[in-house]
This record gives sequence, structure tokens and C-alpha cells, in this order.
Amino acid sequence: MDMQTVEFQGKVKNGVIEVPEPYQTELNGEFIRVIVMRPNRKKTNRDFIDELMENPIKFEGKPLTREEIYDRGL
Repeated sequence: MDMQTVEFQGKVKNGVIEVPEPYQTELNGEFIRVIVMRPNRKKTNRDFIDELMENPIKFEGKPLTREEIYDRGL
């Protein structure tokens, strides 16, 4: 199958690729092949503790005493 290349930048919303206005009529109903190229995301060396420090878990209750923490009968 002979194919013509059309390149544009678009945005994905709810799993749907937005086709720019100039190409909508031209591509409507056509069989197309899509190749997605997205920007590289920076990897961070963040771990679970870093996440908790930025987003602490909110606890609404009475904190346990030292004795209650180490009580094996609970």
C-alpha cells in the first residue's frame, strides 16, 4: 500500500488524538498508520520516602503512646 506522509503535532485527550483542522477533511474516513513520538520524561531518583515527605499521609485520630506501640497484646 502506497502511503503519503503527513506530519503534525497534536494532543491526546481521553485516548483520542486531535487532528489539526487543515487535515481533518483530508483524513476523514481514511485508513492511516499512526506512529507516536512523545517527549522523554526525566527520570528522577525519588523514592517512597521523598514522596511521603512531600505528601504526608493525614491521620485523624489519637496517636499511639510508646507503650501502645510496643504492646504485643493488641
